[in-house]
Amino acid sequence: MELRIYTTWRCYVWVRMGWNIRMEDGFAYHVTGYLQNIHVQHEEKARMKSMVERDPMTGLYSKTHSNYLVNQTVSDKTFSMHALLVIDLDNFKQVNDKLGHLIGDAVIMDMAMNLKMVFRSTDILGHIGGDEFLVLMKDIKTPDIVQERCNQLRDLLRKSYDHEKETVQVSASIGIALAPTHGQDFQTLFSHADAALYQSKRKALLKAAVMAPFAVTER
Repeated sequence: MELRIYTTWRCYVWVRMGWNIRMEDGFAYHVTGYLQNIHVQHEEKARMKSMVERDPMTGLYSKTHSNYLVNQTVSDKTFSMHALLVIDLDNFKQVNDKLGHLIGDAVIMDMAMNLKMVFRSTDILGHIGGDEFLVLMKDIKTPDIVQERCNQLRDLLRKSYDHEKETVQVSASIGIALAPTHGQDFQTLFSHADAALYQSKRKALLKAAVMAPFAVTER
């Protein structure tokens, strides 16, 4: 077995413990065992696992791991309701073009921090590429709570970024799909949420809206 032990150096160390028991007439008469320090290997394994599961810039889940976690949650045959949100930053290309990629990276990290502020630690937060994010709100009692959280996020994200006399205003568009109403797998839910996101962006362009809209898909 592998376990952590508390050492005389007042820290925990991962070790592997093994043993061999010799039996005679149904009784143990000789036991040999060993402890092997595997702390370095264990930490490296954890680091590699984190690299696969987490986006290095934001610390949110990667696209692949988000897919896996969402599928695990929504495929559960309980009567729980979940909401998949696909979030896209508006005017992000202008941030990179006018303010530079360093500011662009800062905007992405700011977005990740805002997501952590608005949503619960039990929700699934993912950075799925570029300026696109997803959230799976688990076990929601009513769609109203989804709208409330979207409003909070919209207010946080509606801001201006400045650099060397250039200013870009950023907001976000949000598409939402509900499980099990719109599907019980990642791909189906994502397709619905992505379609709602497209509607949201189209309405924002038509109305030249500063405030980020959001939409819930309907069957």
